[in-house]
Amino acid sequence: MNQFGIPFGGIFLFWRVLFVKTLFINASIHRHGHVAKMAHTLIGGMPDITVNLIDKNIKQIGQQGSHQDDFAKICQDVKKADVVILGTPVYCLDMSGYLKTFIDRMSEILVNHLPNPFYGKKIDLVINYEVNPEAVKHISVVVECECHDMHIKYGGAVSSLVEAKKRPL
Repeated sequence: MNQFGIPFGGIFLFWRVLFVKTLFINASIHRHGHVAKMAHTLIGGMPDITVNLIDKNIKQIGQQGSHQDDFAKICQDVKKADVVILGTPVYCLDMSGYLKTFIDRMSEILVNHLPNPFYGKKIDLVINYEVNPEAVKHISVVVECECHDMHIKYGGAVSSLVEAKKRPL
């Protein structure tokens, strides 16, 4: 406890709520499923902005054309955030297709020399799959490499609610 009777952890949470803007990018088909619960646990509450990729139209690289594509709008949300939490379930021992497409489009920013809205941000990863540590490791390595290339601080991955509770954002 500090001099005001607030537990030290409470001060951290208070500071985070006031000054750190969080964006949760949910790559699960379940808007309020286990991936979202893990992200909320990691954050210590609700994120400031939530993007459910299932509700967005993000084209594959080379398919953007003149059709509606929401990637640029999500990049505007990224600009507003200090911390981005990427959340994915594991399908066939890999990340969801939604997250894979999103990461491919992130790479396109560098390839095309576009302004990088992710520059200097922190990304944490929530993976809903603790049964197979190899799948978690693989997904984590892919995201960590992308973070390195895009000058993003990689905060690491959690793959269970227990881990999310233990690790501060």
